[in-house]
Amino acid sequence: LVDTGQYEVTVAEFPYWEGCQQSYMINAYPFLDSTIHEIPFQPLESCPYLEVEISTPFIRFCDSSAYVVNYCNQGTVIAEDATVEVTLGNGIQYLSSTNPPISQNGQTLVFELGDIAVNNCGSFQVQYAVGCDNSIIGQTICTEAHAFPDSLCGQPWAGPNLEINGFCDGDSVLFTIMNTGGDMPAAQGYIVIEDNLIMMSGEVQLLAGQSTTVAITAVPSATYHMLAMQDPDLPASLGHLIASASIEGCLGSVNPGAFNQIPQDDGEPWLDIDCHPVVASFDPNDKTGFPTGWTEEHLIDEHTDLDYLIRFQNTGTDTAFRVVIIDTLSAFLDPATVKPGASSHSYRFEMSGQGVAKFTLDDIMLPDSNVNEPLSHGFVKFHIAQQPGNPPGTVIENTVGIYFDYNAPIYTNTTLHKVREPWIQVIIGSVEMFAQKMQVSVSPNPMSDWATIEAANLPPGENTLLLSDAMGREVQRLPFSEGRAHLQRSGLAAGVYFFRVENGGKVLAAGKLVVR
Repeated sequence: LVDTGQYEVTVAEFPYWEGCQQSYMINAYPFLDSTIHEIPFQPLESCPYLEVEISTPFIRFCDSSAYVVNYCNQGTVIAEDATVEVTLGNGIQYLSSTNPPISQNGQTLVFELGDIAVNNCGSFQVQYAVGCDNSIIGQTICTEAHAFPDSLCGQPWAGPNLEINGFCDGDSVLFTIMNTGGDMPAAQGYIVIEDNLIMMSGEVQLLAGQSTTVAITAVPSATYHMLAMQDPDLPASLGHLIASASIEGCLGSVNPGAFNQIPQDDGEPWLDIDCHPVVASFDPNDKTGFPTGWTEEHLIDEHTDLDYLIRFQNTGTDTAFRVVIIDTLSAFLDPATVKPGASSHSYRFEMSGQGVAKFTLDDIMLPDSNVNEPLSHGFVKFHIAQQPGNPPGTVIENTVGIYFDYNAPIYTNTTLHKVREPWIQVIIGSVEMFAQKMQVSVSPNPMSDWATIEAANLPPGENTLLLSDAMGREVQRLPFSEGRAHLQRSGLAAGVYFFRVENGGKVLAAGKLVVR
Protein backbone atom coordinates (compact mmCIF):
# COMPACT_ATOMS: atom_id res chain seq x y z
CA LEU A 1 0.00 0.00 0.00
CA VAL A 2 1.75 3.15 -1.25
CA ASP A 3 0.95 6.58 -2.59
CA THR A 4 0.96 7.21 -6.34
CA GLY A 5 4.37 7.72 -7.91
CA GLN A 6 7.44 5.88 -9.12
CA TYR A 7 9.18 3.34 -6.87
CA GLU A 8 12.34 1.27 -7.01
CA VAL A 9 11.84 -2.38 -6.10
CA THR A 10 15.06 -4.12 -5.05
CA VAL A 11 15.41 -7.90 -5.24
CA ALA A 12 16.13 -9.57 -1.91
CA GLU A 13 18.49 -12.50 -1.46
CA PHE A 14 17.02 -16.01 -1.51
CA PRO A 15 18.81 -19.30 -0.91
CA TYR A 16 19.81 -21.01 -4.17
CA TRP A 17 18.04 -18.33 -6.27
CA GLU A 18 19.31 -15.24 -8.06
CA GLY A 19 17.28 -12.40 -9.47
CA CYS A 20 17.80 -11.89 -13.19
CA GLN A 21 17.91 -8.17 -12.47
CA GLN A 22 18.77 -6.44 -9.17
CA SER A 23 16.13 -3.69 -9.21
CA TYR A 24 13.08 -2.46 -11.10
CA MET A 25 11.32 0.88 -11.43
CA ILE A 26 7.59 0.53 -10.80
CA ASN A 27 4.98 3.15 -11.68
CA ALA A 28 2.14 3.08 -9.12
CA TYR A 29 -0.85 4.88 -10.68
CA PRO A 30 -3.68 5.76 -10.96
CA PHE A 31 -4.96 6.28 -7.42
CA LEU A 32 -6.69 3.25 -5.80
CA ASP A 33 -5.39 0.92 -8.51
CA SER A 34 -3.12 -2.11 -8.29
CA THR A 35 0.12 -2.77 -10.17
CA ILE A 36 1.50 -6.26 -10.80
CA HIS A 37 5.09 -6.75 -11.88
CA GLU A 38 6.56 -10.21 -12.39
CA ILE A 39 10.19 -10.59 -11.25
CA PRO A 40 12.10 -13.53 -12.77
CA PHE A 41 14.60 -15.61 -10.80
CA GLN A 42 16.99 -18.34 -11.88
CA PRO A 43 18.24 -21.27 -9.76
CA LEU A 44 21.88 -21.35 -8.67
CA GLU A 45 21.78 -24.86 -7.17
CA SER A 46 19.56 -27.92 -7.52
CA CYS A 47 18.74 -28.36 -3.88
CA PRO A 48 15.78 -28.34 -1.45
CA TYR A 49 15.80 -25.75 1.34
CA LEU A 50 13.43 -26.53 4.19
CA GLU A 51 12.25 -23.95 6.70
CA VAL A 52 10.28 -24.84 9.83
CA GLU A 53 8.61 -22.92 12.62
CA ILE A 54 6.84 -24.09 15.78
CA SER A 55 4.79 -22.00 18.19
CA THR A 56 2.07 -22.17 20.84
CA PRO A 57 0.11 -19.30 22.38
CA PHE A 58 0.83 -20.23 26.01
CA ILE A 59 1.72 -23.11 28.32
CA ARG A 60 -0.84 -23.01 31.10
CA PHE A 61 -0.58 -25.01 34.30
CA CYS A 62 -2.87 -28.08 34.40
CA ASP A 63 -4.34 -27.32 30.96
CA SER A 64 -4.01 -28.38 27.34
CA SER A 65 -3.13 -26.49 24.18
CA ALA A 66 -1.53 -27.10 20.78
CA TYR A 67 1.71 -26.38 18.94
CA VAL A 68 1.41 -25.24 15.33
CA VAL A 69 4.17 -26.49 13.03
CA ASN A 70 4.70 -24.63 9.74
CA TYR A 71 7.07 -25.85 7.03
CA CYS A 72 8.08 -24.66 3.55
CA ASN A 73 10.44 -25.69 0.78
CA GLN A 74 12.18 -22.53 -0.46
CA GLY A 75 14.70 -24.49 -2.55
CA THR A 76 14.91 -25.16 -6.28
CA VAL A 77 13.92 -28.86 -6.37
CA ILE A 78 11.43 -31.12 -4.59
CA ALA A 79 12.28 -32.01 -0.98
CA GLU A 80 11.82 -35.79 -1.18
CA ASP A 81 10.65 -37.88 1.79
CA ALA A 82 10.70 -34.86 4.10
CA THR A 83 10.07 -35.24 7.81
CA VAL A 84 9.82 -33.04 10.90
CA GLU A 85 11.14 -34.17 14.27
CA VAL A 86 9.34 -32.51 17.20
CA THR A 87 10.90 -32.84 20.65
CA LEU A 88 8.43 -31.81 23.33
CA GLY A 89 9.77 -30.13 26.45
CA ASN A 90 9.85 -31.90 29.79
CA GLY A 91 6.66 -31.31 31.77
CA ILE A 92 4.19 -31.65 28.90
CA GLN A 93 2.53 -34.75 27.46
CA TYR A 94 1.70 -35.55 23.84
CA LEU A 95 -2.03 -36.08 23.26
CA SER A 96 -2.69 -36.17 19.52
CA SER A 97 -1.89 -34.44 16.23
CA THR A 98 -3.59 -33.59 12.96
CA ASN A 99 -0.71 -35.39 11.21
CA PRO A 100 -0.20 -38.64 13.14
CA PRO A 101 3.48 -39.34 13.92
CA ILE A 102 5.23 -42.26 12.26
CA SER A 103 7.30 -42.86 15.41
CA GLN A 104 7.66 -41.73 19.01
CA ASN A 105 10.67 -42.14 21.28
CA GLY A 106 10.02 -40.53 24.65
CA GLN A 107 9.35 -36.84 24.04
CA THR A 108 10.53 -37.00 20.39
CA LEU A 109 7.95 -37.52 17.65
CA VAL A 110 8.67 -37.89 13.91
CA PHE A 111 6.09 -36.65 11.38
CA GLU A 112 6.14 -37.63 7.72
CA LEU A 113 5.67 -34.76 5.24
CA GLY A 114 6.18 -36.64 1.97
CA ASP A 115 7.54 -34.84 -1.10
CA ILE A 116 7.34 -31.04 -0.79
CA ALA A 117 7.33 -29.19 -4.12
CA VAL A 118 9.26 -25.98 -4.71
CA ASN A 119 7.66 -22.99 -2.95
CA ASN A 120 5.08 -25.22 -1.25
CA CYS A 121 4.19 -24.95 2.43
CA GLY A 122 2.09 -26.83 4.94
CA SER A 123 1.22 -27.02 8.61
CA PHE A 124 -0.15 -29.33 11.28
CA GLN A 125 -0.98 -29.14 14.99
CA VAL A 126 0.30 -31.13 17.95
CA GLN A 127 -2.00 -31.20 20.97
CA TYR A 128 -0.40 -31.53 24.40
CA ALA A 129 -1.29 -31.44 28.10
CA VAL A 130 0.55 -29.64 30.90
CA GLY A 131 1.14 -31.27 34.28
CA CYS A 132 -0.76 -30.26 37.41
CA ASP A 133 2.19 -30.09 39.82
CA ASN A 134 2.33 -26.57 41.31
CA SER A 135 6.13 -26.65 41.25
CA ILE A 136 6.24 -26.25 37.46
CA ILE A 137 4.60 -22.79 37.54
CA GLY A 138 7.19 -20.29 36.35
CA GLN A 139 9.47 -22.91 34.81
CA THR A 140 10.34 -22.54 31.13
CA ILE A 141 9.42 -25.36 28.75
CA CYS A 142 11.16 -25.48 25.35
CA THR A 143 9.95 -27.52 22.39
CA GLU A 144 12.04 -27.99 19.24
CA ALA A 145 11.13 -28.68 15.61
CA HIS A 146 13.79 -29.98 13.19
CA ALA A 147 12.99 -30.51 9.51
CA PHE A 148 14.79 -32.99 7.26
CA PRO A 149 16.57 -32.93 4.82
CA ASP A 150 18.72 -30.36 6.62
CA SER A 151 21.87 -30.09 4.50
CA LEU A 152 23.20 -27.24 2.37
CA CYS A 153 24.26 -27.43 -1.27
CA GLY A 154 27.09 -25.64 -3.07
CA GLN A 155 30.43 -24.99 -1.38
CA PRO A 156 30.14 -26.50 2.11
CA TRP A 157 31.38 -24.47 5.08
CA ALA A 158 34.78 -25.86 6.06
CA GLY A 159 35.25 -23.61 9.07
CA PRO A 160 34.33 -24.12 12.73
CA ASN A 161 30.80 -24.19 14.12
CA LEU A 162 30.29 -24.04 17.88
CA GLU A 163 27.39 -25.65 19.71
CA ILE A 164 26.70 -25.24 23.44
CA ASN A 165 24.78 -27.54 25.77
CA GLY A 166 23.94 -26.71 29.37
CA PHE A 167 22.91 -29.07 32.14
CA CYS A 168 22.76 -29.32 35.92
CA ASP A 169 25.15 -31.46 37.93
CA GLY A 170 24.23 -31.29 41.63
CA ASP A 171 24.86 -27.73 42.75
CA SER A 172 26.83 -26.88 39.60
CA VAL A 173 25.90 -25.69 36.12
CA LEU A 174 27.98 -27.25 33.34
CA PHE A 175 28.25 -25.79 29.84
CA THR A 176 29.88 -27.89 27.12
CA ILE A 177 31.19 -26.12 24.02
CA MET A 178 31.65 -28.43 21.03
CA ASN A 179 33.14 -27.64 17.64
CA THR A 180 31.06 -29.55 15.08
CA GLY A 181 32.90 -27.97 12.13
CA GLY A 182 36.53 -27.54 11.07
CA ASP A 183 39.49 -26.43 13.19
CA MET A 184 39.19 -23.01 14.80
CA PRO A 185 41.90 -20.77 13.26
CA ALA A 186 41.76 -18.38 16.22
CA ALA A 187 40.49 -18.30 19.79
CA GLN A 188 36.99 -16.90 20.36
CA GLY A 189 35.64 -15.40 23.56
CA TYR A 190 32.82 -16.63 25.75
CA ILE A 191 30.97 -15.39 28.82
CA VAL A 192 28.74 -17.01 31.45
CA ILE A 193 25.92 -14.87 32.84
CA GLU A 194 23.96 -15.42 36.06
CA ASP A 195 20.57 -13.78 35.49
CA ASN A 196 21.94 -10.46 34.14
CA LEU A 197 25.43 -10.40 35.67
CA ILE A 198 28.59 -11.65 33.96
CA MET A 199 30.15 -14.25 36.24
CA MET A 200 32.85 -15.73 34.04
CA SER A 201 34.70 -15.01 30.80
CA GLY A 202 37.38 -16.73 28.77
CA GLU A 203 38.50 -17.88 25.36
CA VAL A 204 38.27 -21.18 23.56
CA GLN A 205 40.07 -22.62 20.52
CA LEU A 206 39.02 -26.11 19.49
CA LEU A 207 40.03 -28.50 16.74
CA ALA A 208 37.35 -30.23 14.68
CA GLY A 209 35.27 -32.50 16.93
CA GLN A 210 36.83 -31.23 20.16
CA SER A 211 34.83 -29.99 23.14
CA THR A 212 35.47 -28.35 26.48
CA THR A 213 33.32 -27.98 29.59
CA VAL A 214 32.98 -24.95 31.84
CA ALA A 215 31.51 -25.26 35.36
CA ILE A 216 30.01 -22.65 37.66
CA THR A 217 28.43 -23.05 41.10
CA ALA A 218 24.65 -22.61 41.00
CA VAL A 219 22.67 -20.47 43.42
CA PRO A 220 18.92 -20.78 44.14
CA SER A 221 16.46 -19.18 41.71
CA ALA A 222 19.18 -18.22 39.22
CA THR A 223 19.18 -18.67 35.44
CA TYR A 224 22.47 -19.19 33.64
CA HIS A 225 23.38 -18.30 30.05
CA MET A 226 26.55 -19.01 28.09
CA LEU A 227 27.36 -17.01 24.95
CA ALA A 228 30.33 -17.73 22.68
CA MET A 229 31.46 -15.93 19.55
CA GLN A 230 31.36 -17.94 16.34
CA ASP A 231 33.85 -17.56 13.51
CA PRO A 232 32.97 -14.18 11.91
CA ASP A 233 32.69 -15.86 8.48
CA LEU A 234 30.10 -18.45 9.56
CA PRO A 235 27.33 -18.45 6.91
CA ALA A 236 24.03 -17.02 8.13
CA SER A 237 22.25 -20.20 7.00
CA LEU A 238 24.22 -22.16 9.63
CA GLY A 239 23.13 -20.06 12.60
CA HIS A 240 23.76 -16.92 14.60
CA LEU A 241 27.21 -15.40 15.06
CA ILE A 242 26.81 -16.00 18.79
CA ALA A 243 26.26 -19.55 20.01
CA SER A 244 24.26 -19.76 23.23
CA ALA A 245 22.58 -22.00 25.76
CA SER A 246 20.46 -21.39 28.87
CA ILE A 247 19.70 -23.44 31.97
CA GLU A 248 17.42 -22.81 34.95
CA GLY A 249 16.17 -24.59 38.05
CA CYS A 250 19.34 -26.47 38.99
CA LEU A 251 18.46 -26.05 42.68
CA GLY A 252 14.71 -26.38 42.17
CA SER A 253 13.48 -22.79 42.17
CA VAL A 254 13.57 -20.50 39.10
CA ASN A 255 13.72 -16.81 38.27
CA PRO A 256 10.55 -16.31 36.17
CA GLY A 257 11.17 -14.51 32.90
CA ALA A 258 14.98 -14.76 32.94
CA PHE A 259 15.24 -17.71 30.53
CA ASN A 260 14.08 -15.83 27.42
CA GLN A 261 16.42 -12.88 27.91
CA ILE A 262 18.59 -14.10 25.01
CA PRO A 263 17.60 -15.45 21.57
CA GLN A 264 17.37 -19.20 21.14
CA ASP A 265 20.28 -20.72 19.23
CA ASP A 266 18.15 -21.78 16.26
CA GLY A 267 19.47 -19.71 13.36
CA GLU A 268 19.39 -22.59 10.89
CA PRO A 269 16.26 -22.45 8.68
CA TRP A 270 15.35 -26.09 9.38
CA LEU A 271 15.46 -25.65 13.17
CA ASP A 272 13.14 -23.72 15.50
CA ILE A 273 12.96 -23.67 19.30
CA ASP A 274 9.91 -22.29 21.12
CA CYS A 275 10.23 -21.52 24.86
CA HIS A 276 7.44 -20.41 27.20
CA PRO A 277 7.18 -20.14 31.00
CA VAL A 278 4.38 -22.15 32.59
CA VAL A 279 1.68 -19.71 33.71
CA ALA A 280 -1.40 -20.00 35.90
CA SER A 281 -3.17 -16.99 34.37
CA PHE A 282 -2.43 -14.37 31.71
CA ASP A 283 -3.84 -11.44 29.77
CA PRO A 284 -5.86 -13.00 26.91
CA ASN A 285 -5.02 -10.17 24.48
CA ASP A 286 -1.35 -9.29 24.59
CA LYS A 287 1.89 -8.99 22.65
CA THR A 288 5.28 -10.42 23.64
CA GLY A 289 8.65 -9.80 22.03
CA PHE A 290 11.29 -12.55 22.02
CA PRO A 291 13.95 -12.38 23.28
CA THR A 292 12.61 -10.40 26.22
CA GLY A 293 15.99 -8.71 26.83
CA TRP A 294 17.99 -8.01 29.98
CA THR A 295 16.69 -6.30 33.14
CA GLU A 296 13.51 -4.22 33.38
CA GLU A 297 14.72 -2.11 30.43
CA HIS A 298 14.63 -5.21 28.16
CA LEU A 299 18.11 -4.55 26.80
CA ILE A 300 19.16 -6.09 23.47
CA ASP A 301 22.01 -5.33 21.07
CA GLU A 302 21.59 -3.70 17.67
CA HIS A 303 21.95 -7.01 15.79
CA THR A 304 19.20 -8.86 17.68
CA ASP A 305 16.16 -9.74 15.56
CA LEU A 306 12.78 -9.92 17.27
CA ASP A 307 9.94 -12.44 17.18
CA TYR A 308 6.57 -11.01 18.16
CA LEU A 309 3.76 -13.22 19.46
CA ILE A 310 0.28 -11.64 19.43
CA ARG A 311 -2.40 -13.51 21.40
CA PHE A 312 -6.12 -12.88 21.35
CA GLN A 313 -9.26 -14.33 22.90
CA ASN A 314 -12.94 -13.81 22.21
CA THR A 315 -14.29 -12.81 25.64
CA GLY A 316 -17.52 -11.43 24.21
CA THR A 317 -20.97 -12.98 24.17
CA ASP A 318 -21.13 -14.32 20.60
CA THR A 319 -19.00 -15.99 17.95
CA ALA A 320 -16.42 -13.77 16.24
CA PHE A 321 -16.57 -14.26 12.47
CA ARG A 322 -13.56 -12.10 11.60
CA VAL A 323 -10.48 -10.92 13.51
CA VAL A 324 -8.16 -8.19 12.25
CA ILE A 325 -4.81 -7.44 13.89
CA ILE A 326 -3.13 -4.13 13.06
CA ASP A 327 0.43 -3.49 14.23
CA THR A 328 2.02 -0.11 13.51
CA LEU A 329 5.68 -1.03 13.69
CA SER A 330 8.31 1.03 15.45
CA ALA A 331 10.35 3.25 13.14
CA PHE A 332 13.44 1.44 14.49
CA LEU A 333 12.28 -1.86 12.94
CA ASP A 334 12.81 -2.68 9.26
CA PRO A 335 9.43 -3.45 7.63
CA ALA A 336 11.19 -4.97 4.62
CA THR A 337 12.35 -7.84 6.83
CA VAL A 338 8.95 -8.85 8.20
CA LYS A 339 8.37 -12.59 7.90
CA PRO A 340 4.85 -13.74 8.90
CA GLY A 341 4.99 -16.97 10.87
CA ALA A 342 2.94 -19.61 12.61
CA SER A 343 -0.63 -18.93 13.69
CA SER A 344 -3.61 -20.66 15.21
CA HIS A 345 -5.78 -19.90 12.16
CA SER A 346 -5.14 -19.07 8.51
CA TYR A 347 -4.71 -15.36 7.69
CA ARG A 348 -4.09 -12.81 4.95
CA PHE A 349 -1.05 -10.61 5.53
CA GLU A 350 -0.58 -7.06 4.23
CA MET A 351 2.18 -4.52 4.81
CA SER A 352 1.73 -0.83 4.02
CA GLY A 353 4.51 1.47 2.92
CA GLN A 354 4.19 3.26 6.25
CA GLY A 355 5.21 0.16 8.21
CA VAL A 356 1.73 -1.03 9.25
CA ALA A 357 1.40 -4.82 9.41
CA LYS A 358 -2.12 -6.21 9.05
CA PHE A 359 -3.28 -9.79 9.70
CA THR A 360 -6.84 -10.58 8.59
CA LEU A 361 -8.39 -13.83 9.83
CA ASP A 362 -11.56 -14.28 7.77
CA ASP A 363 -14.25 -16.84 8.62
CA ILE A 364 -12.41 -17.68 11.84
CA MET A 365 -15.64 -18.59 13.67
CA LEU A 366 -13.98 -18.00 17.03
CA PRO A 367 -16.39 -19.05 19.82
CA ASP A 368 -16.78 -16.84 22.86
CA SER A 369 -15.08 -17.97 26.07
CA ASN A 370 -18.39 -18.70 27.81
CA VAL A 371 -19.32 -21.30 25.19
CA ASN A 372 -15.91 -22.91 24.50
CA GLU A 373 -13.00 -21.50 26.49
CA PRO A 374 -10.21 -23.66 24.95
CA LEU A 375 -11.20 -22.76 21.36
CA SER A 376 -11.77 -19.06 22.11
CA HIS A 377 -8.01 -18.37 21.91
CA GLY A 378 -5.85 -17.56 18.90
CA PHE A 379 -2.44 -16.18 18.00
CA VAL A 380 -0.22 -14.94 15.19
CA LYS A 381 3.55 -14.64 15.16
CA PHE A 382 6.06 -12.79 12.98
CA HIS A 383 9.80 -12.16 12.73
CA ILE A 384 11.47 -8.81 12.05
CA ALA A 385 14.95 -7.26 12.09
CA GLN A 386 15.96 -3.88 13.44
CA GLN A 387 16.85 -0.97 11.21
CA PRO A 388 20.60 -1.10 10.53
CA GLY A 389 22.74 0.96 12.89
CA ASN A 390 20.32 1.55 15.77
CA PRO A 391 22.54 3.35 18.33
CA PRO A 392 22.70 2.42 22.03
CA GLY A 393 19.76 3.98 23.85
CA THR A 394 17.28 3.38 21.02
CA VAL A 395 13.86 2.47 22.48
CA ILE A 396 11.70 0.08 20.42
CA GLU A 397 8.04 0.07 21.45
CA ASN A 398 5.00 -1.54 19.86
CA THR A 399 1.28 -1.76 20.60
CA VAL A 400 -1.27 -3.81 18.65
CA GLY A 401 -4.94 -3.18 17.94
CA ILE A 402 -7.17 -6.29 17.75
CA TYR A 403 -10.57 -5.94 16.03
CA PHE A 404 -13.26 -8.57 16.60
CA ASP A 405 -15.76 -8.24 13.74
CA TYR A 406 -16.69 -4.54 13.60
CA ASN A 407 -16.28 -3.73 17.28
CA ALA A 408 -13.92 -1.10 18.67
CA PRO A 409 -10.33 -2.34 18.92
CA ILE A 410 -8.81 -3.97 21.96
CA TYR A 411 -5.30 -2.67 22.48
CA THR A 412 -2.55 -4.88 23.83
CA ASN A 413 0.21 -3.97 26.20
CA THR A 414 3.15 -2.00 24.77
CA THR A 415 6.23 -4.13 24.23
CA LEU A 416 9.60 -2.56 25.07
CA HIS A 417 13.17 -3.17 24.00
CA LYS A 418 16.17 -0.88 24.42
CA VAL A 419 19.36 -1.15 22.39
CA ARG A 420 22.61 -1.49 24.30
CA GLU A 421 26.16 -2.62 23.57
CA PRO A 422 26.35 -6.42 23.18
CA TRP A 423 27.01 -8.23 26.47
CA ILE A 424 29.76 -10.33 25.01
CA GLN A 425 31.68 -7.22 23.96
CA VAL A 426 31.86 -6.09 27.59
CA ILE A 427 34.70 -8.56 28.04
CA ILE A 428 35.94 -9.44 24.57
CA GLY A 429 38.37 -6.73 23.49
CA SER A 430 37.68 -4.86 26.72
CA VAL A 431 40.74 -2.56 26.57
CA GLU A 432 41.28 0.08 23.90
CA MET A 433 44.65 1.82 23.51
CA PHE A 434 44.96 5.49 22.61
CA ALA A 435 48.74 5.86 22.99
CA GLN A 436 51.35 4.12 20.86
CA LYS A 437 53.19 1.15 22.41
CA MET A 438 50.84 1.16 25.42
CA GLN A 439 49.97 -2.26 26.82
CA VAL A 440 47.29 -2.65 29.50
CA SER A 441 46.03 -5.84 31.13
CA VAL A 442 43.34 -6.46 33.76
CA SER A 443 43.25 -9.54 35.99
CA PRO A 444 40.94 -11.01 37.08
CA ASN A 445 38.07 -9.70 34.98
CA PRO A 446 35.36 -10.23 36.24
CA MET A 447 36.65 -9.45 39.75
CA SER A 448 35.19 -10.34 43.14
CA ASP A 449 37.25 -8.53 45.80
CA TRP A 450 40.19 -7.08 43.90
CA ALA A 451 41.79 -6.67 40.47
CA THR A 452 45.22 -5.60 39.26
CA ILE A 453 45.56 -3.28 36.28
CA GLU A 454 49.03 -3.27 34.76
CA ALA A 455 50.31 -0.84 32.13
CA ALA A 456 53.54 -1.10 30.16
CA ASN A 457 55.30 1.76 28.37
CA LEU A 458 53.60 4.48 30.39
CA PRO A 459 54.78 8.01 29.55
CA PRO A 460 56.64 9.98 32.24
CA GLY A 461 54.66 12.11 34.66
CA GLU A 462 51.63 11.48 36.85
CA ASN A 463 49.60 8.53 35.56
CA THR A 464 46.17 7.94 37.08
CA LEU A 465 43.49 5.23 36.97
CA LEU A 466 39.88 6.48 37.04
CA LEU A 467 36.95 4.10 37.54
CA SER A 468 33.37 5.12 36.64
CA ASP A 469 30.04 3.35 36.98
CA ALA A 470 27.57 2.72 34.15
CA MET A 471 26.09 6.22 34.68
CA GLY A 472 29.49 7.83 34.15
CA ARG A 473 29.99 8.76 37.82
CA GLU A 474 33.55 8.50 39.09
CA VAL A 475 33.74 5.95 41.92
CA GLN A 476 37.50 5.51 42.39
CA ARG A 477 40.74 7.31 41.46
CA LEU A 478 44.11 5.58 41.96
CA PRO A 479 47.72 6.46 41.09
CA PHE A 480 49.84 4.01 39.12
CA SER A 481 52.89 2.85 41.05
CA GLU A 482 55.56 1.25 38.89
CA GLY A 483 53.01 0.63 36.15
CA ARG A 484 50.54 -1.14 38.39
CA ALA A 485 47.30 -0.22 40.19
CA HIS A 486 45.61 -2.46 42.75
CA LEU A 487 41.85 -1.96 42.73
CA GLN A 488 39.88 -3.01 45.84
CA ARG A 489 36.14 -3.59 45.70
CA SER A 490 35.51 -1.23 48.64
CA GLY A 491 31.73 -1.54 48.56
CA LEU A 492 31.31 -1.47 44.78
CA ALA A 493 27.98 -2.99 43.73
CA ALA A 494 27.97 -5.83 41.22
CA GLY A 495 27.87 -4.66 37.62
CA VAL A 496 29.88 -3.25 34.73
CA TYR A 497 32.36 -0.40 35.30
CA PHE A 498 34.54 1.66 32.96
CA PHE A 499 38.16 2.59 33.62
CA ARG A 500 40.54 5.11 32.02
CA VAL A 501 44.30 5.47 32.26
CA GLU A 502 45.17 9.16 32.07
CA ASN A 503 48.33 11.25 32.03
CA GLY A 504 47.91 14.96 32.58
CA GLY A 505 44.26 14.79 31.52
CA LYS A 506 45.04 12.83 28.32
CA VAL A 507 43.39 9.41 27.99
CA LEU A 508 45.98 6.72 27.26
CA ALA A 509 43.75 3.64 27.46
CA ALA A 510 40.18 2.72 28.37
CA GLY A 511 38.27 -0.44 29.07
CA LYS A 512 35.59 -2.26 31.00
CA LEU A 513 35.69 -4.13 34.29
CA VAL A 514 32.98 -6.43 35.65
CA VAL A 515 32.42 -6.66 39.40
CA ARG A 516 30.50 -9.78 40.47
